[in-house]
Amino acid sequence: MLERVSFIILVFAMFLISADSPRAGEEERRIWTPVVLGLATLVLLIRLPILLRIDRRALFNPASLCFAGYLIWLAAGLSWSINFNESLNHVLMLSIVFFAVLSTAENKVYQTALIVTVITALVIMTSWLTLAAGFDWALSRTDFWRLKGIMTHEQTLALVCISAMLLAIIWSLNRRRCGLEDYRSLVIGFVVLAFITVLAAKARSFTVFSLATAMLIAFAHASGNRRVGVAFAGLVGLAALVLSVEFILPLFERSHQDATLSGRTIIWAMTWEEIQARPLHGFGFATYPGYFEKLWNNWFPAHAHNLWLQVWFENGLIGVLLITGFLSATILQGLRFQRQTGLLSYTLFFSIFLTLASIMAVVIGAKLTTPYGLLLIVALQEEVLRGQALDHARQAGPQPPFVPGKRNRRHVQGGSSGWASSQAGPTSAAGSPIKDGSTIEDGSTSADDGGSMGRAGGRGDRRDIAAEAGLAPNPAVTKAKRFKPRTHQRTAAATR
Repeated sequence: MLERVSFIILVFAMFLISADSPRAGEEERRIWTPVVLGLATLVLLIRLPILLRIDRRALFNPASLCFAGYLIWLAAGLSWSINFNESLNHVLMLSIVFFAVLSTAENKVYQTALIVTVITALVIMTSWLTLAAGFDWALSRTDFWRLKGIMTHEQTLALVCISAMLLAIIWSLNRRRCGLEDYRSLVIGFVVLAFITVLAAKARSFTVFSLATAMLIAFAHASGNRRVGVAFAGLVGLAALVLSVEFILPLFERSHQDATLSGRTIIWAMTWEEIQARPLHGFGFATYPGYFEKLWNNWFPAHAHNLWLQVWFENGLIGVLLITGFLSATILQGLRFQRQTGLLSYTLFFSIFLTLASIMAVVIGAKLTTPYGLLLIVALQEEVLRGQALDHARQAGPQPPFVPGKRNRRHVQGGSSGWASSQAGPTSAAGSPIKDGSTIEDGSTSADDGGSMGRAGGRGDRRDIAAEAGLAPNPAVTKAKRFKPRTHQRTAAATR
C-alpha cells in the first residue's frame, strides 16, 4: 500500500513542478521546486529497497544509459558553469527524480496512464473553476485572452492536457485490441474537454503537433485497408486545414503576429550567436535565463524556444548528442515494444509528440517539467514491461496447436491469476488465431516471425502479453467487448 501511495505522490510531484505558485525570497523563486525535491526524495527513501533490487533492464537499456550519461555530463558541467549554485540545484533535482523514477520502473504503465489522466482532469476542472470564480491569474498576463489556469504558463497547460490525451487514447485502444471494455465514452469525453482547454490556451503549434500524433496513433491501430483510409483521411484533413486557414486562425488570434514566429526567430538567432563562444561544453545547466538577463538589460526569455538550441547553449554539443540519443532511443524502444507485444506503445507516441513540440519550445532536456518527468516514468516502465513479457513467453514454452473451429476463451483462473487462458492455442490480441508465419489482426506477425515473440524462445500467447501489460480480463467485467476476425481471416484460419 505504501509503495502504491508513494508512486502516486511521485506522479503528483511531476505535475506540481509546473504548477503556478507564490514566489518567495529576494529572487522571487517559486516555492514548488523545493517541495518537489522533497517529495521525490521521500519517494526515493520509501522505495529504496525496491531500487536496490530493480530489474536491470530498467537501467541497462539505450534510453536509460543515454539519460544517465546526460546527467553525468551535467554534473561535470558544474566545474565550468557561470552560475554554480543554479546549476547544482537543478542537476540535483533531475538526478534525484531519475532515481525515484527508476524505483517505480516495475509499476504497470497502464496504471500510470490512468493516474495521469485523473490528475489532468482535476487540473482542467480547477483551471476552469478559477476562471469562473474571477481570479485574474487564471489568464495569461498578455493583451489577449489565453487560459493558463493553475499552471505556470498557457503552453504548460496545453502540454499537460495533450500528454494526458495521448496516454488516455492509447490506454483505451490497447484495451480494445485485447477485447476488453475500452470505456470509450469516458475517454472521448475527457479528450474533448482536454482539447477545448488546449484551444483556450491558444497553443497553435502544440495543437497541430497533437493532431499529427493522434493521426499516427490511428494509423498504427488500424490494419489492412483501414490504414489506407486513415492515411487518406489525414491528407484530406491537412488539405482542409490549409484551405480553411482564414477561418481557423481567428480562433487563435493574438494581439500581434509577425514573421518572427512571435519573436522566436530573434531569440534563436541571438542564442546561436552566444553558442559560438562555448560550442563544445556550453555555459552550464540552467544558466540560460540568468545569462540573457544581464546581456539584454533585464529583459530575457525564459528559454530558447527550441530544445536543441537550449541544450547546446547550456551543455554544449556533447549535451545535444546525449539528449538526442535519449529521444531516439525512446522512439526505437517504442517501436520494438509494439512489434513484440502487438500493443500500442505509450513511449513511442509520447516521445514523438514531445520531440515535435521541442522544435518550438523547451519541453525536455532543460529544467524538469511535467512532460519531461512523465516521459521518464513511461519509458522505463514500458521497457521493464517488455522484458517481463518476453520472460513469460520464454517460460511458457511452445503452446498447443490451434484447433480450427474451437472457440478461444479468456478467463482468469480462480479469479486471481491475472493471466488470460491459453488452452485453445496462440491467439492475437484481437482474438484471431496465430499460425506460424501468418498475419494477425493488429498488423504484426506471428510468434515465429523474426520480429515477434519467437525471439524469446517460445511462440508466446498475445493474450498473455496483454495480461502482463495489465490488460488481463477482470473477473468483475462480464461483458467485455471483443474483436471479431474479419471474414477473410476466419476463412484462412479454417482452411489451414
